[in-house]
Amino acid sequence: MQEVKFTKKIFLFLMLILTGLLGLEKMSPVHAQTMYWEDPVSLTNKDSRFPVTVTNGQDSYLLWEEVDSASKQIYLSIRKYSSLTEYEDHQRFAGPFSYSGDEVPDIFSAAIMADGKLAVAAASEYGQIQVFSSINKGETFEQSSLQGSSIMVAPRIYATKAGGFKMFTSVGEENTFTIYTADSSDGKSWSRFTAFQPAVNYRNPFIPVLVQTESGDMVVFQAQ
Repeated sequence: MQEVKFTKKIFLFLMLILTGLLGLEKMSPVHAQTMYWEDPVSLTNKDSRFPVTVTNGQDSYLLWEEVDSASKQIYLSIRKYSSLTEYEDHQRFAGPFSYSGDEVPDIFSAAIMADGKLAVAAASEYGQIQVFSSINKGETFEQSSLQGSSIMVAPRIYATKAGGFKMFTSVGEENTFTIYTADSSDGKSWSRFTAFQPAVNYRNPFIPVLVQTESGDMVVFQAQ
């Protein structure tokens, strides 16, 4: 076991900052805390990167990129957890995806609906985005393709409050980029990509994140 200690001095410093920011005159006493973490263990035996976890409260999955650096190819693999110690792997359910250069790119994202529908979006070559959807808990996947601009990158897929999927991607042109979006009710059939209207008046918007709320969906993004 590895021991991680948060000293009283650090906590007092943070509390002083909060006191100044919030205008609080009285704060409860702060005591040193000791936290313990298990020793890290390897989950895979190959070059694996960019782990992503998704859950709907009932089904939980871990996905990652498996990299073949010699041939410069990326595969996607998935693990379905039944418990913390019980799981089932489906390796290389998607790919290969070719890449160039020395750095391995982060090419995919994943989302799951409340009813268990799972969708994985991956950037392919020539501006294509491949979507792999599953209705049987990751046992098999059905592939669909979205054709966009040749400079379309970084697909980010989310499950919506209404029970569908929404995908965002960044489109770059002449040192600027914008956010485009597409929608699907099942992860198989998708609308065409269109500009994400809330971001059109901002300079270089990026990293959109969709969060479900009681009243609907909220999208947060960064912009310059």
